[in-house]
Amino acid sequence: MIRIKVNSSDKRQFSQQYGSSIEREHENTYNWFVNEIKKNKKIPSKEEFFFRIAEDHLQEFPDYYTLLRVMEYILKDIENKNEADFLIEWHRK
Repeated sequence: MIRIKVNSSDKRQFSQQYGSSIEREHENTYNWFVNEIKKNKKIPSKEEFFFRIAEDHLQEFPDYYTLLRVMEYILKDIENKNEADFLIEWHRK
């Protein structure tokens, strides 16, 4: 296993740039949102907006939220353990 040390500001900058490029998948939802405002002269409800974001993810990958839940569980487990112990345990499996 190779470890590369990256300072936290570089990691955050990379994550933000990468994340912004990934989240462009919501461009159609953004366009819908803008068009709804223009057409109806009001902002769509939060529920409708969040529903459409969720739908974007599900269209891209039907198991998106199941896998997100698994990833969050793993990340919380890492936070609760020493990272080195987690990596050793993971590598042994």
